[in-house]
Amino acid sequence: MLSRWILSGLAIFLSLTVLLAGCSSPTTPTPEIRTVEKIVTQVVEKEKVVEKEKQVVVTATPVVTATPVATKRGPKRLIIGQSQEPDTLYGYGGAMLAAAHVRQAIRDGISWGGGDERSYAYQATILEKIPSLEDRDAKMIDVDVKKGDKYVEAGAIKMADKDLGKMKALQVTFKLRKELKWSDGTSIKASDSVFGFKLNADKDTPASKAAVDRTGKYEALDDLTTQWTGLPGFMDATYFTNFWPIYPEHQLGKISAKDMLKNEDSTRKPLSYGPFMIKEWVAGDHITVVKNPYYYRASEGLPKLDEIVFKFIPDTNNLLAQLLAGEVDIGTTDGMTLDQSPFLIQAEQQKIIKPYFVAGTVWEHIDFNIAPVDQRLNPWTDVNVRKAIAYGTDRKMMNEKVLYGKSKIQTSFLPEEHPMFAKDGLTDYPHDSEKAKQLLDAAGWKLPAGAKEGATREKDGQKLSITVMTTSGNKLREQSTQIFQQNMKQIGVDVKLEYLPTNTLFADGPDGPVFGRRFDLAQYAWSTGVEPPGNLYKCNEIPSADNKWSGQNDTGWCNKEYEAAVNSAQGTLVKAEQAKYWSDAQKILTDQLPILPLFARIKVAATRPSIAGFIVDPTENSEMWNIENFDLK
Repeated sequence: MLSRWILSGLAIFLSLTVLLAGCSSPTTPTPEIRTVEKIVTQVVEKEKVVEKEKQVVVTATPVVTATPVATKRGPKRLIIGQSQEPDTLYGYGGAMLAAAHVRQAIRDGISWGGGDERSYAYQATILEKIPSLEDRDAKMIDVDVKKGDKYVEAGAIKMADKDLGKMKALQVTFKLRKELKWSDGTSIKASDSVFGFKLNADKDTPASKAAVDRTGKYEALDDLTTQWTGLPGFMDATYFTNFWPIYPEHQLGKISAKDMLKNEDSTRKPLSYGPFMIKEWVAGDHITVVKNPYYYRASEGLPKLDEIVFKFIPDTNNLLAQLLAGEVDIGTTDGMTLDQSPFLIQAEQQKIIKPYFVAGTVWEHIDFNIAPVDQRLNPWTDVNVRKAIAYGTDRKMMNEKVLYGKSKIQTSFLPEEHPMFAKDGLTDYPHDSEKAKQLLDAAGWKLPAGAKEGATREKDGQKLSITVMTTSGNKLREQSTQIFQQNMKQIGVDVKLEYLPTNTLFADGPDGPVFGRRFDLAQYAWSTGVEPPGNLYKCNEIPSADNKWSGQNDTGWCNKEYEAAVNSAQGTLVKAEQAKYWSDAQKILTDQLPILPLFARIKVAATRPSIAGFIVDPTENSEMWNIENFDLK
């Protein structure tokens, strides 16, 4: 399949231009081969990886002689191709990446209420600045906790059963920029953020209540100032993000939270405070946005474009073809696939398009089931056996063969670019088959006397034969697990591969294989971000009947020192202390190795060479975060 892409970039460009741009008739026969293949899009939902499959058609076409036809457009008009149509543009109504692309155009920062999350850091957009304890727009105050009041202890919300006296609480003050207006010309006020808080808190709003539940008070002090006071005892390491998204109270204030989920003023034609505003939404085809005359950065000459069309193109390869033919200027990360990498690389050499390959926040890993709930072979209680598997795994080959060398081997649950990544002291496992064999020998797993190459190790009459489970229809996982299988054969470990539908593999316990802890090894992905995902491997996250099988730590690994380090990192407001504790947690995890991190998955996007200002960021989900700076050269 892939070899069909490794053709001349110019030849494919001309071929696909014929198919889509109505050029002169080809001088060679029509396409010879049509292959249907599954492409899997990965999202993270409720901290579990969920994958959705779609069918695409890849067509290999002989070289043709054709002349591309330029598309005529008005000045400063750009077309973005994305694979899906948004379900809603209401922030509390859904979390589709396709919707995030459009929302970045009309809201100017959507990752948290006040802005973006870029390069593993928080960035303010509509706020004057990010508050800090150092600047004293965040501070500790004394709160009198009486019987019946809520407070936080060891991360849990509790109700005081008696008067507790004075406790410390965080109080943070946020200042909006003065020049902010809605696209109808109405000035934006702090009360619009309080309105956003009330919508979040409403029982009919399908959004997390974690921040709301740990809030003592959220109020507008004046037209530009909001103040958040946390529950006593809540030492929120991300206190500076507790500014709620703004919604136009003057327009939506009389609509109930339940009706907000379907009202057109919130879902399909919301008011804007971003660089663009909604012009039209043609269902099943496109959304058009035009320059917002009230954009607060208009004096800077922003946005640079007059109009942007978000075009819905479900077929991934059709999107690529339209990009080549000049019908589309940008192909988004949800619409481009890693399978297209060989062609994209050659197309860049031909200066036809500009591809982007960026390691994102989703990272693949193999989990050891250290504490299975059923009776099965369990060599993983011996940490040296886990380390032998790690040394025996050629992750460098996985990167080169599966990810075209565009990713990096991941050592911890954080990438090395993350500010909380441990700079030293981590246990690394470079590919070393001989060391893997030595560790297995020392653990008692030995090859039978006189065994030939490829034989399976044994101990106490049991063969070291295991199964790796992962999702079906996912080429990346199929290829990486096949490499793993061959790696293990070289060190005497027999590996069987089992590919299961997503909803089967990730079904809740007690029956689900992964979260019911009924597996040997499992490969899937987690997502990190600005905040480290250390909670994933805490003891109370082990799925069991006690937590109604809702935990995420499918390994069953419980280490109190690790848990204490994570709790300390999350319980301090001092960055240097956070870095130390996160470093300690990573050192413990990589030494004890309940999981084997593999590699970060790659975000793939592409643009026409004439597009300027396009930047794919590792932690900002939508590459439209910088849309006001997009330009046509």
